[in-house]
Amino acid sequence: MITLHQLNSFCEIVKEGSFRAASEKLYISQPSISQHIACLEKHFGISLFHRKGRKIQLTPEGRYLYASSREILEKVDSITERFHDMRNLHSGNLSIGCSCFTGTRILPPVLEIFQKQFPRIDVDINSGPCDKILQHLENAEIEMAIMGKNLNIPDRNDHIYHSIGRDRIVFVAKPSLTGGKKLNECENSTFITFFDNNPLSIYFKDFKMRNKISFSEKITVEDMEIAKKLACEGLGICFLSSLAIKEELKKGQLEIIETDDDNTLMWDIRTIYNKTRGLSYAGWEMLKILQRETPNLFQ
Repeated sequence: MITLHQLNSFCEIVKEGSFRAASEKLYISQPSISQHIACLEKHFGISLFHRKGRKIQLTPEGRYLYASSREILEKVDSITERFHDMRNLHSGNLSIGCSCFTGTRILPPVLEIFQKQFPRIDVDINSGPCDKILQHLENAEIEMAIMGKNLNIPDRNDHIYHSIGRDRIVFVAKPSLTGGKKLNECENSTFITFFDNNPLSIYFKDFKMRNKISFSEKITVEDMEIAKKLACEGLGICFLSSLAIKEELKKGQLEIIETDDDNTLMWDIRTIYNKTRGLSYAGWEMLKILQRETPNLFQ
């Protein structure tokens, strides 16, 4: 088996014109240099040099190997430089998958910080339902997923999960709709609920069952932003993330409806990546920023 050290020694002999000069250039002994050449000649079954006293001259096979070796070593150098750039985040790509919620509420401020620190890293963002994003992760189409914990989808042993924050889930409605009533006084109101592929659906079902809540009518949607818009229009009571309604609460478009349940409902927001593939240098930096900055969003 030939090695890069042997090819490098051979190229230095050609460039320096002698075995001794090459050994001095490479800081290795002349016998070691000679051994490298002997290994190459034995491996290929050829002679690399015509030797006339102290002078050496390449054979036709030696000229071909020299051209090929230079090409190989240049490619290795370019790979080394590429790895150096990747380690120092001077180049690279980070592919992220996120739910619509995390893509609009979590990612923008975090991505702004990441881009300022690592402007040469290209970022690809895939968004969609949780099951679709997890399929992208399984297919190695993304490196990292960012989403709220979905109790309908069990955790997998081949994934690594990092909690980056906890979001309170609350009932909200347009102030004029409830008039300050508690939730148990709003049974005749319309409730805006979610299809099963939305991670909040099971939280709502669990709360509803535990507190024996009934409602006369319901509107079922898939996306939280749609649910919030309907609630702002006074079309019903909605079960939403506190982070998703910060602005609406400040503007008085929505108000939180108090409940008799003493259990505060919290939603775990997490990053997910494959245990075997791990994260790239850029991925680790993104994870550190997420862990540092995301908890502040829930305050």
